[in-house]
Amino acid sequence: MCFEVVTKKTISQFVPFLEEDENTFNFSLILEENSRVEAYMDKCPLKVLGGQEINITQAPYQVAIRKHILYGFIWSAFCGGSLITMTYVVTAAHCFIDSQGHFKKLSIRKVVAGTMKTTATMFQSTKGEQWRNIKNVYKHKFYDQKLFEHDFAIVEVASPFVITDTVKPIRLYNLKRDKKIEKGLQCSVSGFGLKENVILYFNLNAVCVPIVTMDACKMFYYEEYLHPSSLCAGASGKDSCQGDSGGPLVCYGVLVGVVAWGGVCGVQPGVYTKISAYTGGKDVPFTKNNVMRTKSCIGILMIFLF
Repeated sequence: MCFEVVTKKTISQFVPFLEEDENTFNFSLILEENSRVEAYMDKCPLKVLGGQEINITQAPYQVAIRKHILYGFIWSAFCGGSLITMTYVVTAAHCFIDSQGHFKKLSIRKVVAGTMKTTATMFQSTKGEQWRNIKNVYKHKFYDQKLFEHDFAIVEVASPFVITDTVKPIRLYNLKRDKKIEKGLQCSVSGFGLKENVILYFNLNAVCVPIVTMDACKMFYYEEYLHPSSLCAGASGKDSCQGDSGGPLVCYGVLVGVVAWGGVCGVQPGVYTKISAYTGGKDVPFTKNNVMRTKSCIGILMIFLF
């Protein structure tokens, strides 16, 4: 931000400010590393998941993105995400973008892997949790928060997670490699959101939901909010909800979607950002948060003395 200076002569000020940077990381390198990850066992056909609390070993790729409240006394999950390498997490862009379209403050937000808890306190240490500061966030360049398009972001943590039984990456879905996602396919969605639109989860929950065709989804939502990068899933009483945003939709043991938005939880289908829209080989444009710049601001004000 530049400020005019009250003076009888021109004064130059050098003011640091934050801006988005389009010269960002190479997403194709992340995809290459991620392609070596093995698919997980498909749990929905085995009826392992049924809208219940789960152990983190059943979804070791799930992370909680927490922010502090009460001056850091409490850390609460406001979004979820999926570990795709030991340094990068896939989530929803709206988790890090405010109503004005600006990146939110990262210093009060952390990524936590290996956790089943929605909240933590400064005096609480859960065995197996790995906390990481956020180094950078990369949102899709054409993310449109009004039309819910390209609600896709990559979080880079300050230091790599350590792989354990409760912390492991998940492979991203690829049309050329994986089975086709069809109507009625049961896929798992997990997160720390609301249960039945009223009760807050205290632990990680998961449920199996059926894939819904785009035509069926348009019966619930205006067409302009559904895009080629959108995917719908859900059934009566089974859905993702507020607080699950950014979390994983997993089919055939790979990451197929990112929880994006929806209507009434458990009544209308949930809308997900479709992973295959970004893994087809084309360059994916991103903008990066909080790049420090030094801007020269010249304030000129003529003052007449009487």
